[in-house]
Amino acid sequence: MKWHLDLTQTHALRHLANMNGRMSGVNPTALAQSLGHSLQINEGTYTKRQATKTTIDLLLNSQKQPLGLTSAIAAAKSLLATHTSRQAREATIDLLAAIYHEDAEAIAEMLR
Repeated sequence: MKWHLDLTQTHALRHLANMNGRMSGVNPTALAQSLGHSLQINEGTYTKRQATKTTIDLLLNSQKQPLGLTSAIAAAKSLLATHTSRQAREATIDLLAAIYHEDAEAIAEMLR
């Protein structure tokens, strides 16, 4: 559908997808690849058209972690219910500790 502007509906949706991805903390390179272009093109095309309000919104409301620690612990518990080896548990603890910058002992306690 054309809106009689220089912008198609598809193009507007791509801008929306890019902005939502940025606000959700998606890795910028992965985001660019999901839209089918390089990081340089993504930054040059989408960021330069970003309004001041959008920039402020990104700074105030974006999440650095797409999945919160509480949700990650719940998902890990579910996975560890079927993968019961000590090695799987230790690897899960180490991974969550690294991703969420938490102490491994604190993660182990949360998984109990």
